[in-house]
Amino acid sequence: MSFTQPATGLATPMLIFCGLFFLSAISGIFLKKLRFPYTIGLVIIGMGLGIAAESFDLLAPIRGLSLTHDLIMYVLLPILVFEAAINIKLPALVKELVPVLILAIPGVVLSTVIVGYIVGEFTPITLAGALLFGALISATDPVAVIALFKEVNAPER
Repeated sequence: MSFTQPATGLATPMLIFCGLFFLSAISGIFLKKLRFPYTIGLVIIGMGLGIAAESFDLLAPIRGLSLTHDLIMYVLLPILVFEAAINIKLPALVKELVPVLILAIPGVVLSTVIVGYIVGEFTPITLAGALLFGALISATDPVAVIALFKEVNAPER
């Protein structure tokens, strides 16, 4: 009877992402007690974790993690969009539809171009890939804005 090592497939990336989600939940608790904005705190923690992953072998699996299409489309994006979509008040959105569209369409296009240009200039990614990345980031950024608005108790409108 012999035991073989099973192929990991998505097991390792999902385990890493579960660990990162757990870290973000714990961070959220501590950042709330410190009265520090959650989104900014996560960026700082993520940058620190990235720097630490370069220095410590214990965090080496994080360096080998790659974002695939399926991981983004089926794991990360639904988590980002779900909370905002489930809590949206449709009558309020319809009432404010014109100002929302006037701000959203040029805002997303401008954000896409700015992020795409910066990523294209400072990384080895082609301009087309950088613009695609800019479009993805621009489309999910409103979720972070909504979270920040809730955190600072902005008016609902």
